[in-house]
Parts: sequence; structure tokens; C-alpha cells
Amino acid sequence: MDNISSHSIKSNNSYFFDNNIWMFLFCPIGNTNAKKQQILSNFLSDLLSRNCSIIVNSLILSEFSNASLRLDFDIYKQEGNILSNFKKDYFKTERCKNTRAAISSAIKQIEKVSDKYNDQYNSIDLDSVLTYYNNFLDFNDCYFMHICEKNNWFFVTDDKDFDIFNSTQINIIKP
Repeated sequence: MDNISSHSIKSNNSYFFDNNIWMFLFCPIGNTNAKKQQILSNFLSDLLSRNCSIIVNSLILSEFSNASLRLDFDIYKQEGNILSNFKKDYFKTERCKNTRAAISSAIKQIEKVSDKYNDQYNSIDLDSVLTYYNNFLDFNDCYFMHICEKNNWFFVTDDKDFDIFNSTQINIIKP
């Protein structure tokens, strides 16, 4: 496992950003840790200046959209709005409509700096994914690890769940 500050970037390497990284970089309502946001922003700029590939797939964009909406729903409730149901109540609000527009804009920004990856699910070794799954990770995280391992990509994440893995299993980079 590497730390971003000590990671040696080489041209033409490929990096897969976990959703939590995209949230720090592009979540329109995030702003939770300015220092980490700056570190990740500088890292992204360094990767792009060295012609590295930043990989994105539809599952990450789905996680980004859903996590951003859930975050705004929680903030909206904390502001004193009484909503009991995420989909039935919040989805009907003007606030949700505006948040969706901001998220759509952020997704377009993500696409500008990344390369789309067709994950070819039909060729995935599901047993390998499930091996990771049995290590107490959620399924998406296991899936991301598998495709990174399969393609020899660096996996950039701020998720503490990945601390159980050593660098011989997968190339993990943390801020």
C-alpha cells in the first residue's frame, strides 16, 4: 500500500479511483476535508500531466450519483426539513432536482478527465470477486479490486476497509 505523497507516478500508468476519491474531487456538496481535497486534486493534476489513464466505469458513476443524493438528503433533513422517505419524499423536491443537475454536471467533469472502461462482466472471475467479498468488503469494492488486479491498475481509495490488504495483492494508493 502506497501513500499518495510517496507514490512514484510513471507515465502511462492506469489508476482506478474509488467513489470516495471522486466524492472528494467532484461532489458538489462535499467540502468535508479541504486538505484532503487539495492533495487529491494535485494528484489528479499530476496524473493527467504525465498522460496516465484514470479509469471510470458505470458502477462508479452510479455510486457517485447515489452517494451524492444520499448526502444531500441527510443535509436537507439536518436543516430541519421533515422527510421520512428518501425516494418518496425527497425525490419530489425542488432541492433534489437542483442537486441532480449539479451531480450531472459533476459526472460530465469526471468523464472529461477519465477513460471509460467497459468492464466486460461476462469475462469476470466471479470466484475471485467472492473471495474478496468473504473478507468483509462490500460487493462493489470487491469487484473494483478484481478489475484493478486483473488489469494491473493502481486502486486509489480512502476506504479504511482496504487496510487489510497488502501491496502484493493489489496496488492500493491512499491519500
